[in-house]
Amino acid sequence: MNSGHLRRGSWRASAGLVSTVVALTLTTTPASAAGPFVFNNNGSAVIAGCHAASGCVPGSTLTLNNNQPVGMTCWFDGVEATGNYKSSRWFQIGAVPYRYQWIVHSSYVYNQASVGHC
Repeated sequence: MNSGHLRRGSWRASAGLVSTVVALTLTTTPASAAGPFVFNNNGSAVIAGCHAASGCVPGSTLTLNNNQPVGMTCWFDGVEATGNYKSSRWFQIGAVPYRYQWIVHSSYVYNQASVGHC
């Protein structure tokens, strides 16, 4: 009878530990983890260039803050650049609430979605 009581007590302690770990995991996961978002390791804003074919003024830029959700449209290989890492991959993105399509270096896009070539 005593050993049964210990097993129940151990089960309760284990369940409490699991609940605590699950709660901590849920509260520390960023909301942006659900889809693509921008992030710059330097902590400064990310600059995205305007895609001329989307109807905006060529040469325009857009400042995106860290953790800003973006919609990835497509990718292309262009000029090699170093953002958070060195790459020649670029993404065409849409960033709510901004109009048009924008171009951003691949290293600034986290939780990248699978998209086709532009």
